[in-house]
Amino acid sequence: MPPIVEGDILLIEDSLKPISTIERLFAFLKLNGVFDRVAAVLLGKHEIFDDKATGRTPLDVLHRQELPIVNGFDSCHTHPMLTMPLGLGVTVDFERARVSVTEPWVR
Repeated sequence: MPPIVEGDILLIEDSLKPISTIERLFAFLKLNGVFDRVAAVLLGKHEIFDDKATGRTPLDVLHRQELPIVNGFDSCHTHPMLTMPLGLGVTVDFERARVSVTEPWVR
């Protein structure tokens, strides 16, 4: 796992995982202080999600954290399958749920 520093934007995305796995992985991040250091979360659209008849979503689990969240972010395992460069600066417009990369992708 890459180092997480104060003010980072955390991108969480996955697919084909049930609610139990999501809860366990989010608990792991919390126990390791990740949610205490990040400024915001981009929560990817979770395709083919199995809530195990709980009616809960990844956003429901994540709402336990007091962080700004963009929910349903299209990246990586979603359709459309958009590429998100990691480690670059971004700006996030939470009202419009828009993310803009602020640094060159290729150097």
